[in-house]
Amino acid sequence: MILDKIKITKERIWLNNKHNVIKEFSINGQLLSDPTRIKILLLLKKQGILCVTDIADIIGISISAVSHQLSKLESMNFVKSEKMGKTVCYSPDKKITNVLKIANLKI
Repeated sequence: MILDKIKITKERIWLNNKHNVIKEFSINGQLLSDPTRIKILLLLKKQGILCVTDIADIIGISISAVSHQLSKLESMNFVKSEKMGKTVCYSPDKKITNVLKIANLKI
């Protein structure tokens, strides 16, 4: 054993205090495990705002598939939605920059 019992206890307390960060990172990791969601985030980060149909056209998948992925991203506050008439557009939340930086994905 390299660490003494006091150091082990301190590290255990420190790690337990990081519970929320660890949980959020785990959830973010699950969200980012889908290539379509990563593509959407990268597009929104680059363009600033895009409507669902534009995203679907760019990625080459159905509007319903894009909407499904965007609803997951919105539930975790990665994107914000805005209605423009009958069209729904999305923009990135500030959280995206941090997540993409952690994932080492640069725009």
